[in-house]
Amino acid sequence: MDTYVTCIVPAVAAEERWTRWRDQAEREGFVSALAAPARVTHGIAVALNLYSRQGDPWDDALLTAADAYAQLIAVSVRVRLRLAALEDSAVGFYRSASDAVTVERAVGAIMQTNQCSEDEARRIVESASRHRNVSPREVAETMLRALVVPTPQERADR
Repeated sequence: MDTYVTCIVPAVAAEERWTRWRDQAEREGFVSALAAPARVTHGIAVALNLYSRQGDPWDDALLTAADAYAQLIAVSVRVRLRLAALEDSAVGFYRSASDAVTVERAVGAIMQTNQCSEDEARRIVESASRHRNVSPREVAETMLRALVVPTPQERADR
């Protein structure tokens, strides 16, 4: 894997480097093997491992195909890693946006209920956040839950 060179094991039974692998491959009935490595990104690599029940079938066409498939696998993994990073970024963005929206709602509610300015309402949220050692979002959620706004039916019933 370190050199990204295809490794051919023409006779599994004669392999001395990886005894546990050799023993398992023989139990499975494999006679020869090939490993075609490919680089995904810095520090990440994949290998396409092929096994044969025939002795050394690895001709030029199979070697070329194995390398091509290994490269395709590496590209697929690279794309998936990039998508995962993008998904993580999107989740972080939406979480941040959600935090800001929740705090803004609480600021508006504080302004309405206390007849105060936006700056004063923000100071209330920030102060509560510091004193309770919780995030401004948690303070905002607690404040919003505490505001019970009666439904039209509840108002009519009073």
